[in-house]
Amino acid sequence: MILLVLAVFSLINAVRFFPSLADRVLGYSSNIDVNTLLSEVNARRQELGLNQVVLSEQLNQAALAKAQDMFSDQYWAHVAPDGKQAWDFIKEANYSYKYAGENLARDFDTSSQVVQAWMDSPSHRENMVNPDFTNMGLAVVNGNLKGFNTTLVVQLFAVPQAAQIKSANRQTMTLPKAAEPNFSEGGLVAGQRKTNSELIFSPLNVTRAVFLVIVMLIVLTLIYDALVAKNHKYSRLAGENFAHVAVFITIAFLLILFKGGMVLP
Repeated sequence: MILLVLAVFSLINAVRFFPSLADRVLGYSSNIDVNTLLSEVNARRQELGLNQVVLSEQLNQAALAKAQDMFSDQYWAHVAPDGKQAWDFIKEANYSYKYAGENLARDFDTSSQVVQAWMDSPSHRENMVNPDFTNMGLAVVNGNLKGFNTTLVVQLFAVPQAAQIKSANRQTMTLPKAAEPNFSEGGLVAGQRKTNSELIFSPLNVTRAVFLVIVMLIVLTLIYDALVAKNHKYSRLAGENFAHVAVFITIAFLLILFKGGMVLP
């Protein structure tokens, strides 16, 4: 039992330690890029018979400013600690719009995984398949967020102020002159990440591999201990190695199956 407690304690500490260690030893970069994201988004829209969106340099600047602000103020949310929201960044980029939407993502392996996660989330999908959106801004920024290196992806959709609203669910929308334009928020998505090299390294993947090595070493130690005890006919005061082995094998399977990811509405 003491061995089990020590092992669990070691795993908990490894969660906090190894991602940062992996970043320092292996370096950090992302395989996600703007061009692939744009292509993936338009491919999904085309499958549904929707118009393709076009990148807007102003929206790109707004998305970049939002990503940099999240790293600067160390937050992971649609609303900054000072109350600043996506439309504030859009207005600062001198983009005039009728309404806009934001999707955020972090820690994914590939651009396609980011897009798939957005499509799997109802709040993100609403932005992704909105037939009125014609412009999009994207930013993919690497940095350190709350102690861990990560990649933040900011996606902004917008309808230009001069555009005509075509979809039925938007035809009756009217805005008072002094009111803020409508803003449709997506949720927050997180997942795994990797580099663009043939040999893939990432903090999450390295951490998982280290966990598996630790677990397998403990399992092998317990099995060896059980065999030695059986051969020498030692008597044990407490605990059964079989139960401990079963616990750690279960942990190993969970680590293998774990893919990461979260969605916040």
